[in-house]
Amino acid sequence: MGVFRRAAVPSDPLPAVDNLAEIFRLAPDLTGNDVVVCDLATGQFLDCSSSAHSHLGYSREEFLSLGLAGIQAKASHNSAWVEGLLRQIQAHPRGTFLSTHRCRNGEIREVQIHHNVVWMQGQQLLLAAIEDLTLQREAERELGRLNLLLSEAEQLSAIGSWEINHSSGEVTWSPETFRLLGSEAGLEIPSMQGFLNKVHSKDRDLVAAGLRQSWLSGQPFQLQHRVVHVTGEERLLLHRGRTHCDTSGQPLRTIATLQDITERRSREEQLEAAALTDSITGLPNKRASLKHLESLLLQAPYNQQIALVCLDLDNFQSINDSFGVEVGNQVLRWTAEQLTLLLQPGDWLARLASDEFLIIRAEGVGCLAGAIQLAQALQTGLGQAVPLLNPPRPIQVTACAGVSMAPDHSSTAVDLLQCANTALMEAKHQGKRRLQTYSTAMSQRIREQLDLENQLARAIEHEELQLYFQPQYNRSNALIGAEALLRWRTPRGTEIQPSRFIPLAEQSGLIHPIGQWVLEHSLEQLRAWRQQGLALPRLAINVSGLQFDATQEPLSQVVAGLLERLEIPSEQVELELTESTLITNPERAIQQLEDLAAQGISLAIDDFGTGFSSLALLQRLPLHLLKIDRCFVERLGNLPADYSIVKATILMAHELGLQCLAEGVETEQQLVVLKELGCDAFQGYLFQRPLSTEAMTVLLQEHANGVVTQ
Repeated sequence: MGVFRRAAVPSDPLPAVDNLAEIFRLAPDLTGNDVVVCDLATGQFLDCSSSAHSHLGYSREEFLSLGLAGIQAKASHNSAWVEGLLRQIQAHPRGTFLSTHRCRNGEIREVQIHHNVVWMQGQQLLLAAIEDLTLQREAERELGRLNLLLSEAEQLSAIGSWEINHSSGEVTWSPETFRLLGSEAGLEIPSMQGFLNKVHSKDRDLVAAGLRQSWLSGQPFQLQHRVVHVTGEERLLLHRGRTHCDTSGQPLRTIATLQDITERRSREEQLEAAALTDSITGLPNKRASLKHLESLLLQAPYNQQIALVCLDLDNFQSINDSFGVEVGNQVLRWTAEQLTLLLQPGDWLARLASDEFLIIRAEGVGCLAGAIQLAQALQTGLGQAVPLLNPPRPIQVTACAGVSMAPDHSSTAVDLLQCANTALMEAKHQGKRRLQTYSTAMSQRIREQLDLENQLARAIEHEELQLYFQPQYNRSNALIGAEALLRWRTPRGTEIQPSRFIPLAEQSGLIHPIGQWVLEHSLEQLRAWRQQGLALPRLAINVSGLQFDATQEPLSQVVAGLLERLEIPSEQVELELTESTLITNPERAIQQLEDLAAQGISLAIDDFGTGFSSLALLQRLPLHLLKIDRCFVERLGNLPADYSIVKATILMAHELGLQCLAEGVETEQQLVVLKELGCDAFQGYLFQRPLSTEAMTVLLQEHANGVVTQ
């Protein structure tokens, strides 16, 4: 039956009753709803209220037959235990004890029994009122479990809680709150003043004001502040809470949480530092540079000059491609160290991108000339072999530079950096180790270039590209082929020259879809002529060096697939390449050119003489034709040097077993000279201007009918 608690012994004698009815009249004096009467000597039930047996699931007869021992749930509460209990009750007639009763279905009920001993006709009877505590105990256990769970959760998350009852002033701290405040439960009575005393002196007024505002307004609050433990250790807390008010706006209670964010803030600061630092050189990055520049601009006196120099290493990608990324990283680190030695203590040095560095000088610049001198000194300081590479590599670092000035070019950090970068891009277009200062005209030109690039990106979709064809003739004036020429006419009717939009397409990456379009449409037109019975001996198609890029499908496979799908003989196709194509990626180009030649496709070098092809490289290529650039042809008869170049080119081509074709032939005199020098084929205005598809079709029909008009 559990814990026995002795009740106070009354001073008046025990009441005497004559029958059970009188006993039940005494029941309202007891607490509880279930009333049981049993023989105190034997523990047998004599009577009960209806709820007493129904709560346990028994009928009245079943319940009365069980007796006190029969309803006990614990195995240890047997007859001997019951006899001992009855003796205790006899010694202490009034009192309360706890027990557990078993229901008919086996369920256990936790109960509290209030008892009284009475005499009836010379017999001692036990009158008991049974109070079911099962739900209460379950609720208490659940509450205890939740409190334990909350305590563990607070400890794991380093979040404590506190509450203040505004009417009584009572303050409660959770166990974790004691720990967060550097105190110990049981050794300190929670109070708001005690809490504020632990707040850092520099944060105390802020915290007190925040709490007071919440109490007056009922609005939530969120604060970050420090607390100081008795050991002197400082911790950063995130303090959040809200005040509940009554209908008149008076505060009832405030509940708040405290979270230790010391480590989190430390990690955030570390991440912030990492986010502002270049991992390879250890220098600040672009984001850090913009923050620094914004700070300089805010603090700078009126009209103070601030110089920005953007440096970009020449041919850095070639270093990575030739020697590997790690060697490239060594070069970047050496560059950072070298630039540091060249700068003044107050200068700012950062790495913005792959091989781009930024220098900011805010003191002693004076004017644009001073910024230019700084950029030149940095270029000179970098212009030497890198001595720290392991193993040693023949690498010499040079750089292009772009310069902008504040406030001349802009007064905002983003625009100033953009101006310096714009100047840098202009310098890089001019060649290696070049320097350029920013100008508004330069910016306007770049905007126009970007606008043109956007238009070009839509040109294919809007069907703005067209193919023209310029016929080619041999020494006997027989048609031997034609060159496919790309033209672009905008929706406004403006014709953009290939010399302008092809380099733009190569810079932007649009050369890949445009090159594919040219190949497909040229070969489809060749098939259309074949289906009409019109024979064009050979169609020359220009390809860009970027179409040999390793990231793209091999050009040899692309062409082979088109020829197979369109059923075109490979001997009717010639691909023209510029010398720069071969110089940029010779090994990659050579392999694909060999694959193309193996398919029976003719290969030609276009604009020969304007590049820097070596004789050794030409000997390795499976070429069929050299094309002499128009710039040499148009000066024939005027400049002896051009005559010599053309003569040497023709002789060299023949020595290598190649045909030679002259472009831009416009006069009879040029044609006569070229024939005297042994040139094999020609194209130019003297024969035909570039023809539209319709005009070229007419020309082929005339040749098919034996009517030749030139």
